[in-house]
Amino acid sequence: MAARTRPRILILAGEASGDAHGAELCRALRRLVPEAEIHAWGGPRLAEAGAVLHEDVLEHAVMGLFPVLAHLPALWKLYWRIARFATRWRPDLVIPIDYPGLHLRLARRMKRPHRRVLYYVSPQVWAWWRSRIRRVGASVHRMLVLFPFEVELYRRYGVAAEYVGHPLLDKLSRPPRESLRRRLGLPADAPLLGLFPGSRRAELRRLLPLVLDAARDLVRLRPALRPVLAAANPAFAEAARSGARERGLELAVVHNAAHDLMREARAGLVASGTATLESAYLGMPMVIAYRLDPLSWLGAQWIVQTEHIGLANIVAGREVVPEILDWRHRPRRLVEAALPLLDDGAARERCLAGLAEVRARLGSPGASERAARAALRLLARRFPALRDRLPAPPSATAPPGD
Repeated sequence: MAARTRPRILILAGEASGDAHGAELCRALRRLVPEAEIHAWGGPRLAEAGAVLHEDVLEHAVMGLFPVLAHLPALWKLYWRIARFATRWRPDLVIPIDYPGLHLRLARRMKRPHRRVLYYVSPQVWAWWRSRIRRVGASVHRMLVLFPFEVELYRRYGVAAEYVGHPLLDKLSRPPRESLRRRLGLPADAPLLGLFPGSRRAELRRLLPLVLDAARDLVRLRPALRPVLAAANPAFAEAARSGARERGLELAVVHNAAHDLMREARAGLVASGTATLESAYLGMPMVIAYRLDPLSWLGAQWIVQTEHIGLANIVAGREVVPEILDWRHRPRRLVEAALPLLDDGAARERCLAGLAEVRARLGSPGASERAARAALRLLARRFPALRDRLPAPPSATAPPGD
């Protein structure tokens, strides 16, 4: 059989954030290795970036122990569809992005001496079940991590890890569009309360009523506040408007403008996840909310191994913004935590200083380019002609991997 001259790359993204990161990585790979064949399981953004999308799998994205168990049959069927394709197509490089429940199993199955596995966006092994790190090491050739502290953690367990920085910084460093207040027809001096209840259906079901109740109570206490909700899609937007009408709450809803809202909001109520990092980078004081079903909440008490749940606090190594983790519907807790961040004073100033510290620790933009160069280095082992395209990798302003 004649040796292939065109590298084959398989990208796996199981949820919306992975689809977005995968799309930027795909574009960077196209610039570095335009002849590569890139196939994907992911979502519409990967397809727009030029990958051959075999299946939109974002509907399978679930969170929490018991929702995952309920979705297990569909996930196993998806696993076997991807595994059978990889057996037939024989990719040279597999790049799973986060989503460890599915992707670590696929990575372990696909890892071969002639096929490299480059895992992009580490599972949160520092948060729970650190024993999984050894399993990660058995499943991948190299980890590409977003935070500097992850490198040392992996190296302690003998796993090759390289810090590339966070891909979100590329978007967050772009200049804003026109004023959000102008677009919404709000007064220029109106203090905005940003509401970010998440992007997953299960997340929205649990958090949206809590966030809307807290927003209603905050407006009663601070009548000048204008609550604005960032909706992940039109269906979520309609659910938010309906919930606001039921509460007599005047609510503006924006779509595809979350970052603009973070730039202009006086403070925000934010679902735990990547949005907390975005808010920190853009300097929006926030209260982090995380509401689980009662059984998942009970399980979290046993397996969580970090003091904080919000990425902003984890990166800072201390609590720079309040966190509310609960299984009950208690908007009062959000209100009490948010009021000091809305008002001028020492609490707000401490929060802003902490957010500036988080921003400094996140490094510089260019994560997708650095990740693509890491992929190129692995491909060059099988395709020597690619070695001429290996420039010195730009610094992520933190120690790189070996």
